Amino acid sequence: SKVLQKTLFEDVMPVPMLKTQPLHSVFAVLIGAAIPSLVLGRAVFAVVVGLSLLALLSSDLRSQAWREVLAASKTTVGVAVIATLLLWVLSALGSNFIIRSLEAVLRTGAFVCIAVMVFGALRPEPKLQNLCLKSLAVVSLIGAGIALLATMVMPELYWCLRLEGWSSVPINSAYKGYAAISVLLVPILIWIFLAFRNVWQLVSLMAAACFLLLVWETYNRAAIAGFIGIVFAVALTVFVNDARRLVAILCVGLTSLLTARSEGHTS
Repeated sequence: SKVLQKTLFEDVMPVPMLKTQPLHSVFAVLIGAAIPSLVLGRAVFAVVVGLSLLALLSSDLRSQAWREVLAASKTTVGVAVIATLLLWVLSALGSNFIIRSLEAVLRTGAFVCIAVMVFGALRPEPKLQNLCLKSLAVVSLIGAGIALLATMVMPELYWCLRLEGWSSVPINSAYKGYAAISVLLVPILIWIFLAFRNVWQLVSLMAAACFLLLVWETYNRAAIAGFIGIVFAVALTVFVNDARRLVAILCVGLTSLLTARSEGHTS
C-alpha cells in the first residue's frame, strides 16, 4: 500500500516547475475546449479529453487530482455512486448485450472519475480556472458559429467537417444533439460574462446568443424544457430573496406576453 500511495501522491522523479507549468496551461485549455469540440464529432471530443488527461497526469497536478478522487470516494455521495455502478454492472451481466452494457457502465464511471480529477486539479488554481473558462468561451463561440452556419446557410460545411465531401444536401436537425448541451453551457457563458471584463464579455455573450439561436433553429424540445426549468429555478431563488421583485417581474412578463399575443391576433 505504501508503494501505491507513493505512486499516486508523490512524484517519483521531481519535475522542474519550468517544465511542468506549460502542461498546466495545456490541460486547462484542452479541458475547457472539450465539450464545445463536440461540434466536430465524438472522436474529436475523445481526442481532446484524452490529450487533456495526458497533460494532467504528466504534470505535478496529478497528485492533488488523485487525492480528490480518493477523498470523494469516501463521502456519502461517492459511496452511493460506487454502489450504483456496481449494481449497474450486475444488471449488465444479465443483459442480452453484455459487452455493450458493460461498456456503457464503464464509460459512465470513467466520466465521473475524470470529472472529479479535473475538479481536484483546478480547485486550488484560480489562474487555471480562468484559463479554462476563457478556452470554453472561445471554443463555444466557434462551435456554435459553425453549427449555425451549417444549419442556416451552408450545409456544405457540415459534410466537409464529416469528411464526406462537398455536398449541398440539407442537414435539417443534424446539430440538434449539439444544441442540447446549451442547457449546460449557456449558464456558464452568462457567468463568464458577469465575471470577466473587456473582450471576454463579448465572446461569452455572443457564444450564449449563438447557442440559443441554435436551439431555436433545431427546435430542440429537451433544451427548451431545460431552459424553462432554469427559469423556474431562478424565479424561485428570486422569490425566496425578494417576493415583491418576483411579482413585479412576473407582471411585466405577463403583460408583454399578452401584448404580443394580441398584436399577433390583430395582424
